[in-house]
Amino acid sequence: MSTPRPPASRALALVGLGAASISFAPILVKAAVGQGVGPTAIAMWRVLIAASVLLLFAALRWGRRTILPRRALVMALIAGVTFAADLWVWHRAIVRIGAGMATILGNTQVFWTAIFGRVLFREPLTWRFAGAAAMAFAGVALLAGVGSSVEMSSDYLVGVGLGLATGVAYGAYIISLRHSNSVFTEEVGQDSGLGPLARAALILAWVMVVAGGLLAAIAALEGHAAAPSTNAAWLEIVALALGVQIAGWVLISSALPRLPAARGALMLLLQPTLAAVWGALIFAEDLAPLQLCGAALTLAGVYVGSTPSRR
Repeated sequence: MSTPRPPASRALALVGLGAASISFAPILVKAAVGQGVGPTAIAMWRVLIAASVLLLFAALRWGRRTILPRRALVMALIAGVTFAADLWVWHRAIVRIGAGMATILGNTQVFWTAIFGRVLFREPLTWRFAGAAAMAFAGVALLAGVGSSVEMSSDYLVGVGLGLATGVAYGAYIISLRHSNSVFTEEVGQDSGLGPLARAALILAWVMVVAGGLLAAIAALEGHAAAPSTNAAWLEIVALALGVQIAGWVLISSALPRLPAARGALMLLLQPTLAAVWGALIFAEDLAPLQLCGAALTLAGVYVGSTPSRR
């Protein structure tokens, strides 16, 4: 008779599946840009569509319980602001340096998430995690082109800066999303009638409402809030909203509260590794031999960081 997997193993599996889903986000963003949609407009539409679907589902399913308790709502507001900042800088990095590279740099979030978790919530950082993080960082550096013949133009360097800024905003988003889920569980209790996925979907709906409203205001100021003009662009944005924004992030946000911040962040490094692979296959974003070594090293860091030590 087989024994059930421990909750931590299930949480790791959910985060891994979610990370694989969101790895297609930069590919879809780059494709939509090719259809003439601006970076902020893509972010706005993907988030607003996701927010509408999640809120409608929540209202039909849970009625008045759709309204979050006060502390959870405050954390969802913070997560919404940080997510809007994350998308704003990341979409611009994708345009400048490519889908794979922008996503790799954005996932320096692993360090910021660990630091935020340590400073804000006193979560421990072990030597094992430090070694795994160093391994993953070395892999990310190789994937970014260190040691390869990459032309360091001003446009490329601006894109690199935007990618690194994405890491800071992304780390803040992950830690605030994770904490909002925990606060919600504390306020309503485990027997509220909402399972982990339902709680994650409800919180994510409010995060998307905040982020979508902020991105809509920014897009209006930029003069880029118009709707996409082609069916292909709409298809790409809907795929971003449903496949990435809802499916991917509901899986991730439902599992993150059951993992230490540092371990969850390391598992999310699957996203940049897979995004680099998709970029190479779909947009011919070349991966040099050293970059392929970086992908393998990053995956090794993810594995070491996401599995417990054995005696």
